[in-house]
Amino acid sequence: MAEEITLYPEDGEEEDDILELEAEDGVMMRMRLMTVLEHEGRKFAALVQAEAFDDDEEEEVDVSFMEVVGEDDDEEQALCDVEDEEILNAVFDKFLAWAEVGEDDDEE
Repeated sequence: MAEEITLYPEDGEEEDDILELEAEDGVMMRMRLMTVLEHEGRKFAALVQAEAFDDDEEEEVDVSFMEVVGEDDDEEQALCDVEDEEILNAVFDKFLAWAEVGEDDDEE
């Protein structure tokens, strides 16, 4: 079964795209939500470690994709690992297209 991670938006943060994620084993991680992408009626979160943006020298960051489980109006949504490589590749392609559009906006 896929590992499930609970989302806790950090209270009082200026940036609401920073999430604290608690894994089933109790480990807490600070992640930045880049975007949420839809694929075949399901939602997938593109996440990077929050500290990666704090380091000005970082040129590349590792992006993780997890499926968002739970409705938008739920108090507690969860993220699950994406185990299907075909779905993961499709979501990654959509992320690249999303990132490319963002780069085009920066050039204007």
